[in-house]
Amino acid sequence: MFQVTWFVNGEPVVSQDYQITMEGDRYSLHIPEVFDEDAGRFSVTAENPSGKATCSGMLYVEEPLSERMPVVQTKTFEATT
Repeated sequence: MFQVTWFVNGEPVVSQDYQITMEGDRYSLHIPEVFDEDAGRFSVTAENPSGKATCSGMLYVEEPLSERMPVVQTKTFEATT
């Protein structure tokens, strides 16, 4: 069994604005509504007695190019152990 921890900008995710789920060996962090303050480095660490693995990525939040361009409202990060 793995201990999986999500981080944003190096700090553990504690905000209720982020939804963390596990389905089988798939771990997801879902952001239902993305705002400027959500931008940053998201990472996930999986640990067990055999070792530790970490994966990370940057989330950039940009303004739409025009009023007619749809705004992305959600973002999901996934990791599989």
